[in-house]
Amino acid sequence: MAMRDQQTSLGPAYSSGARLELPGSDLSAWRRRVELLRTLPDLGHIEVWLEEPMPGEAMVAALRKLLEGTRVLLQGPYLQLSMISHHDLVRGAAAEVYRQTLALADALDAPLVTLRAGTLPFLLAENRALDQLAAMFAALRATGCRAEPLLWGGVDSIAAGSNLRWGRVLASPYPASLEELRRALERMPELRITLDVGTCVSGRQNWIAFLRSQAVRIAAIHLHDAEPGGAAELRLGMGAMDPFALARLLRALGFSGFVTLVTSEDEDTVASWQLWRQAQAEAAQETTATLEAVRKPG
Repeated sequence: MAMRDQQTSLGPAYSSGARLELPGSDLSAWRRRVELLRTLPDLGHIEVWLEEPMPGEAMVAALRKLLEGTRVLLQGPYLQLSMISHHDLVRGAAAEVYRQTLALADALDAPLVTLRAGTLPFLLAENRALDQLAAMFAALRATGCRAEPLLWGGVDSIAAGSNLRWGRVLASPYPASLEELRRALERMPELRITLDVGTCVSGRQNWIAFLRSQAVRIAAIHLHDAEPGGAAELRLGMGAMDPFALARLLRALGFSGFVTLVTSEDEDTVASWQLWRQAQAEAAQETTATLEAVRKPG
């Protein structure tokens, strides 16, 4: 009851933020985007998505200065990287990139880093893939970095049928469904995740039921609109994602993590932010019974 009263009087218990993409090393483009994000009312954090090679010391210092006074999260690179592979060298390369990513997170004082598992080749059984994931996250936690590595959970937009050969899919993004994500959580009880509700909509997955049942394992949420079976990262209100249902559910659960708007275009970000704030305001006015997050016995 106290949590619900706090949310009503002080706003949501969670932080709402938006994404800063870092293409190349164009500091002026970074600055322009940060200036726009800081115009968003009640911006709680900025999540930096880094896909380029790790910036050098000078660029890290410039980024720190640019983001000074703003809470920062980090989304690590994932293109052509995989924690899952039948090749040790592939996993080793990913491990090195992710160690550098955690070091960058510490340099930016980011408490959380979202990482993708990569692709599951048909040569590997899922149990072995989960063993590799568990070993990777254990190794990353053992680096001594302050930032907590999170597993990205959603439905990857890469079409599973785009790499068919010999009558089978050669490699598919993992996890490719919320059921696979649930099995990953069962295998790694210490792991927390970032739930991408937009890709769940695109992949026709029941994100509402998953969020209710796994709330205590969800540290962050990626929010954007999507069409079932179609495009994702759309402006809120342009697809089938219901931000009003999400705001009500987060309030009912007493969610206290991070919600990041992951739209790329400035106009989409501003319009989506306005709609999200409207959804939060309406949720705050409703007398919704607080839901207890599902916890495992013991």
